[in-house]
Amino acid sequence: MKNNLILYLSTVIFLLIGLSVNAQGTCITTSNAAAQGSLSVGIKTTYETLANGTDVTITFELLDVDKTVDIAYLWNPDPNFSETQMTNVGVNTFSITLNSQMGIITKACKMVINGGGQIVSNYIDYEVNTDCSATNDVIAPDAFIASVGASTAFSVELLLNANDASGTILYRVTYNAIEKAISAPAGTQKSFLIAGLDPLTDYNFNVTASDLAGNQAANNPIPLSASTLEDTSTDCEGTSADTQQGTSFSIGYNYSFVTQGNDVEFTFELLDTDKVGVVAYLWRAPPDFLETQMDNVPGTTIFTKIVTNQTMGATVSYACKFAYQGGLSITKYFLYEVGSDCLLSIDDFETNAFKIFPNPTNGNWHISSSLIINTVAVYDVLGKRVMSLTPNVNEIVIDASSLKSGMYFARVENINGIKTVKLIKE
Repeated sequence: MKNNLILYLSTVIFLLIGLSVNAQGTCITTSNAAAQGSLSVGIKTTYETLANGTDVTITFELLDVDKTVDIAYLWNPDPNFSETQMTNVGVNTFSITLNSQMGIITKACKMVINGGGQIVSNYIDYEVNTDCSATNDVIAPDAFIASVGASTAFSVELLLNANDASGTILYRVTYNAIEKAISAPAGTQKSFLIAGLDPLTDYNFNVTASDLAGNQAANNPIPLSASTLEDTSTDCEGTSADTQQGTSFSIGYNYSFVTQGNDVEFTFELLDTDKVGVVAYLWRAPPDFLETQMDNVPGTTIFTKIVTNQTMGATVSYACKFAYQGGLSITKYFLYEVGSDCLLSIDDFETNAFKIFPNPTNGNWHISSSLIINTVAVYDVLGKRVMSLTPNVNEIVIDASSLKSGMYFARVENINGIKTVKLIKE
């Protein structure tokens, strides 16, 4: 009898140990809301109780395709706040295993973004050993439609809509080996602006819709075609999305330079709608670098600054640093001739068949015009002049062999005015 009781107790203990060893639970949460910073798509959070029933692996994945995470930290909430570095286990994916956990645990993740800024997820609760797989979303979005909206010289608007019971749709757009993504409420038309495009260029887009759980719409992908318009920007005013430092612009910015007597008023307007708490600083190009805070037009993202006592006819070089919650973005340096109104720069250049090719190049750039080209000055992105030519002919060759790979700007002058063009050295 005693031996039978010992055997029975041993069997119960073995079964209990076996249940503990084999116990597992996984819960996955995806959200497009953040405690700090802004998300274009969202963050996927996975809690997994391991086989021993008390160790929990926590994984955070940033779904935004326009950001790269350098490092991530697990946050433990107040009143016992702590920060622990996580392990990079994949693209924008970080993980950590916590030992001997019981009950409900609450964690968040801070992600440090390459180029500046950070994103902090909301705190997510998880009860150890809970398994949510039976309630996972397996229903795909439906009624997915997509069309082309308005186009500019640098952007194409895509109009997107789909239904899903989860309430949120993830749209992905691919073109020219580039992918962009954004999340939006289900059942509501979303205007998705694809910016940073080249003027007068045909583009083919493939658009897909899914929910945040990864279920794909049955009619994926929808192909769309669109063309950008002519760039009418001048040295005095225009639109750009070029950046020299910091986070890339999601849309871009407007700029305007106006001479008033011997003073120059610089105006920059941030067009991005995903940035909060924006302030701006005017940058004067090296070697006499100077940073000056700009004045905000209340209720807008327009910033102005007047620089006094400038020399008429002199060429100045300025940029704008936009700083905001979680990061910064700095425009390219613009070249401006004090006193110029640029009225002739674009129309007369285009009328007289101004061309530059190939661009990009890994060798030389060729510039041709029906009018005599008087001067050409090439500048790097910091506003430093790296080449100066006085050809006085209709066609010239710019030797780029000695230049490093990157972006440059050529300031071309003929009898009708001045035009600045972007050059790319591969």
